[in-house]
Amino acid sequence: QGWVAYAIAQLAEAKRKSNGKPVYAFLWPQYHESNATLRLKPIEADYWELQLNTVRQHADGLIIWGGWGDHGPEPWNEEAPWWQVTKRFMQGLSSGQLKGPSQLAIQ
Repeated sequence: QGWVAYAIAQLAEAKRKSNGKPVYAFLWPQYHESNATLRLKPIEADYWELQLNTVRQHADGLIIWGGWGDHGPEPWNEEAPWWQVTKRFMQGLSSGQLKGPSQLAIQ
């Protein structure tokens, strides 16, 4: 799959340049606006799960971003397929894997 190969390569390069610092991936549960056919549509649940698992294997953590539309915040949908997958994904993690950064420095 094209996305997986691209993500793995990007994460490997980020780790190579990170000087030992953790590498976090940003994921967005929508298709990028550059895709004329799928522009800003939600990513299918199985594709989202693939992305979560790929990042889990190749990054130190991940940040899910989004929720903002052209006219401000988008309404939250507790039943959104991507969110259901995310909750199952998080339940499969051990408590030691669920943590935020321990040291932050803004320079």
